[in-house]
Amino acid sequence: MQKPGPKSNLKAFTIAELLVVMILSSIVIITIYFCHSVVFGYFNTYRDQFSSMNSVYQFNSRMKNLCETSDYVIAEDSSLRFIGPKKNATVYFSAGNIIYTEDYSSHDTLPLIQSSFKLGINKQGNLMYVDNIHISALLFGEPLNLSYEKNYSSEQFMLMSQKE
Repeated sequence: MQKPGPKSNLKAFTIAELLVVMILSSIVIITIYFCHSVVFGYFNTYRDQFSSMNSVYQFNSRMKNLCETSDYVIAEDSSLRFIGPKKNATVYFSAGNIIYTEDYSSHDTLPLIQSSFKLGINKQGNLMYVDNIHISALLFGEPLNLSYEKNYSSEQFMLMSQKE
């Protein structure tokens, strides 16, 4: 066996070649990290917007269902009471939030910026029966207008006038 001399034919990488490979691999890793953070940033924004839109959709379906299935809608201070044969629900309007409770058990909050509401009221005695509900708010900087209508039958109007 021969020992390699000063001018042997051993093949190896030079320090310059190793430095170039390390610089190139660092650039690739930084690019992958940057793309990863941008993509997940967009994903998180989309997830938050989808969650807010889903909350609005669920609230809208609940309100429509309550208007259709409840016997009466009564306005009290800054809340609406939906009185029905099977269940009762209350919707509270507070600063920036709409809070939904059903038989005092479940609570769902819909955060809305600059929310306001208008009610069409039919006053019978001490009670104020609501027949129109309009909610205006901002969602992602865009105006959001929700409207609901409660149609009372003639029998319900007769019962309302008898409760005086």
